[in-house]
Amino acid sequence: MKSLSKEKVLDFFSLMAVLILIVSWLLPVFDGMKGYELFVYSFFLQFLIFPIILVFPIWANLSLVFTYFLLDENDPKAFRWSCITLAMMCYGLVTILVIDGKNSQPVLFGAYVWVLSGILICICAYLKVKKISKNH
Repeated sequence: MKSLSKEKVLDFFSLMAVLILIVSWLLPVFDGMKGYELFVYSFFLQFLIFPIILVFPIWANLSLVFTYFLLDENDPKAFRWSCITLAMMCYGLVTILVIDGKNSQPVLFGAYVWVLSGILICICAYLKVKKISKNH
């Protein structure tokens, strides 16, 4: 039986991060709103001159996919991008918690799964960049 190399395992988990991101879009975030509905809603709010500080975390979705492709190419910038992605996701979660906390509405597990995808891609990027730096 072939043993899996560390790189293959990291590739698998970075792909899992993207798949978890997609699953999080199908899960409820709050108020019966699913992740993709919140994404579309926030995306259009940007163009209505809504306070950008509240809606910019939606770009974490695109930066996570971008980070995945950087990891696939063994680009050392992947860790930087994964940290930016995770920071945007954490800020987005805190924003949701604060807004819904004022309305006494619970934040549902879709938001936490969304952040989990950012944590996973960040760990994969750290381990892969650490391996790349050892080789150079």
